[in-house]
Amino acid sequence: MMNLFSLSNSSSLYKAVFAAYIVAATAILIFVLEFFEAPILFIVAINLFQIGLAWFVVRMILQTRKVFQKIGQVSKAVKNGDFHHRVIEHNEKGEVGDIINCFNDSIDVSDAFAREAHLAMQASAEGRYYRKIILSGLKGLFRKSAIGINEAIDVMAKHANNAETSMNEIERMLAENKRGIAEIARVLSALANMDLTQRVEGEYGEEFEKLKRDTNIVADRLSEIIKQLQETSHGLKSATGEILAGANDLSDRTTKQAATIEETSA
Repeated sequence: MMNLFSLSNSSSLYKAVFAAYIVAATAILIFVLEFFEAPILFIVAINLFQIGLAWFVVRMILQTRKVFQKIGQVSKAVKNGDFHHRVIEHNEKGEVGDIINCFNDSIDVSDAFAREAHLAMQASAEGRYYRKIILSGLKGLFRKSAIGINEAIDVMAKHANNAETSMNEIERMLAENKRGIAEIARVLSALANMDLTQRVEGEYGEEFEKLKRDTNIVADRLSEIIKQLQETSHGLKSATGEILAGANDLSDRTTKQAATIEETSA
């Protein structure tokens, strides 16, 4: 049989049900006492006791109703995404107390999962892929969903790293092309100013190496042509000098012969 200690640790609903049983038992007792014509004062005392129990039952039912109203209010808030509310102002124990505690715990877990998921996704949007959902305290579908989100973040981080690598490679190629074009322009400008000593000397990738080689070949061949022209010009100058010297010598001899002939004729 239930003792006073176990009754004090029971819920309001259980107390109401227990008191209702007693009210029913006292009603039967009053009927029996009236049938055997018990003293009227005794019957009145039992009636007062029954009224007190009935008031206790109503009080417990109203208290239980208040708790379930609070649970309904918190449930509506949670349904609307507001996880700040809990069922905290109650004196319930026993089974109803356990239900309230489990209800609050479920809100705590849902709140933790929602907050962690929000923070993890916000961090991912900012490029901080190391921030993931903390799995401690999560069980069942919550834990499985958190693991799935963390794996998705890993995939996002991998794609982001690949994209960053591609961008770095593009920037490197653009910088290399810019540097190569500037060096080729320098060499061509020197060639235009008859400076045949300049060459493209920088180190470039395969895609720019052929252009570097062709530019240097043009400069080398142009240098060879200029050198050959200089040698030919020098040869022509020497030959022209020799021809001029021969012509002068021939003219001198012709003049001397003409003078000799004139002297002979005279």
